[in-house]
Amino acid sequence: MVYTDNRTIELNSYSGVKKNGTLNSSVDFNFTGLLKDESNIMRSYISIVNAQLPVSFYVINASNNFINVQTTGFTLQTITIPKGNYNSLSLLTALNNALSAVSIACTISINKSNGCLTFLNTSSPSITFYATNTKMNYVLGFTDNLIITSSLTLTRPLNLLGVKRIAINSFHLATSGYTSYDLGFSNTLATIPVDQAPFNMISYVNANTSNNLILRLKYIDAIDIQIVDELGNYIDFNGIDWSITLILSIDRRDSEKLNLDMRQTIADANKNLEPPKEEPPQEESQDEQELNILTK
Repeated sequence: MVYTDNRTIELNSYSGVKKNGTLNSSVDFNFTGLLKDESNIMRSYISIVNAQLPVSFYVINASNNFINVQTTGFTLQTITIPKGNYNSLSLLTALNNALSAVSIACTISINKSNGCLTFLNTSSPSITFYATNTKMNYVLGFTDNLIITSSLTLTRPLNLLGVKRIAINSFHLATSGYTSYDLGFSNTLATIPVDQAPFNMISYVNANTSNNLILRLKYIDAIDIQIVDELGNYIDFNGIDWSITLILSIDRRDSEKLNLDMRQTIADANKNLEPPKEEPPQEESQDEQELNILTK
């Protein structure tokens, strides 16, 4: 007989060990004896039951708020804009101000019909925007280095969607998954769509009862949680805490029932080996005695 031992694990980043400061997206929780190597365990699973995640992260964050720019004959410079949530107008204002602050003669405008940006070089032989070491280029709409000699209009629209999906990962829980991001293994427990506006809360409930991930470890004394975006960047929760509820499910053999069954099996086997007992002779009735006398 097999039964399932379910254990609820409640995690709150407030009570964990925060590994990346106020980003609050890499947190360790030190437990004792969550899972042990016991003889009656057949397999164990982990699943996220629900999660409450604040949308306190920004569209423009530490991974995409800077870009390297170089004017012909001058040293490479990095322009940076403040982290935050932007629309097209406020973003272009911030970018143009940042370019002007380092004396780069380039202005950026947007075509409101198709959302594509135009870069205008107003004095230099050429200006290069580099697509390496930053993800601002994906926001602006280009994937390769951008060389502007006069005027250049991009073919991809400005992308201010921000984080579209959150992945909850864990190395200690050692599950098996895959990701197309690097075409390799993933330690993702769940992916959650960002379906709330900034400064609201994502309330995720796992409605798929089959979403139980088999654990490859026999011991668990700690849980580590990393919360990243679709490009693998740590989410910056800006110091706001989150909550996650896990279920650890353990399939166990019922050892007491097995012992009872074994004892009964042995008893039945021994019973079959015993010789059949002889029935004691039965006394004849008065009628049977008279009938025997007449037949002799």
